[in-house]
Amino acid sequence: MGLPVTAVISPNILISRSFDYVEAVIAKNFIRQAKKVYDPFRDKRPVFATLAISREALLDFTELESFLNDITLLSSPPDGFYLIVGARSTEARTDLYNADVIAAWMLLNYSLKINGFQVINGYADIISPFLGAVGGDVACTGWWSNLRTFSIDRFAPEATGGRQPVPRYLSTKLLNRITFYELHALRKIIPEVAIVNGLSMDDKYEGEPDRSDEVLQSWEALSSLLGAMSMAEDATINLKKCGDAIKSAYELYTLIKTRYRLDPKSDNSHLEPLQEGMSLFKKRAEI
Repeated sequence: MGLPVTAVISPNILISRSFDYVEAVIAKNFIRQAKKVYDPFRDKRPVFATLAISREALLDFTELESFLNDITLLSSPPDGFYLIVGARSTEARTDLYNADVIAAWMLLNYSLKINGFQVINGYADIISPFLGAVGGDVACTGWWSNLRTFSIDRFAPEATGGRQPVPRYLSTKLLNRITFYELHALRKIIPEVAIVNGLSMDDKYEGEPDRSDEVLQSWEALSSLLGAMSMAEDATINLKKCGDAIKSAYELYTLIKTRYRLDPKSDNSHLEPLQEGMSLFKKRAEI
């Protein structure tokens, strides 16, 4: 209680299988107890209950709806939620870039927000603007790539050795990270303004960037995306901006494809699930 923090986050377990399983019951009990345990301390700072859900659990929309109804009707609710969506591993990109998962993650933010809760999204990374567009208050991402996606594997012993990953550049126009050498090549073969963000950290990519500069560039780009796509109070306006950003990214990728071959992690495979996930969310939220 003596730490100079702005809020307290209470713990929980990961709902790893299904909302129709004992883990969900335990998770709801942690959420139900958070405020009751915190109130006797008489601290004025808000308490956020952790809500950690695996991507598998999010695939059943009916069970998700039922779970949401339960946690939004608590007699003594927390002030908000620290929301985490878990993948099977930190490298399983398609786990989170899945239309059903993205739609459910957006629906969680939307439903919790309209029920009066604040929502912090942990490990959200490039999906952050889409969560902010529908009501998410805060989005977080880690220092390195293994802290940008949540997975229990991250907390298991790691194999030693191995080489450092190639530094990447987060392009707000591609809604994706590309390697620094891909950035250099693209700057030469298509108009530079089409690729770079036009932000202060771009200058660090004249050569191979330092690791710390890579992280700062990533955060700067994410902040720019959040500002561009999720600042309106009306979710409809924000979703229109998100849709426009996806369309522009598709067009830029089409131009690149005619002139250069990108690394598989740098390609446009993330755009379709983002687009379909947003459409599915709008249908489920009746927007």
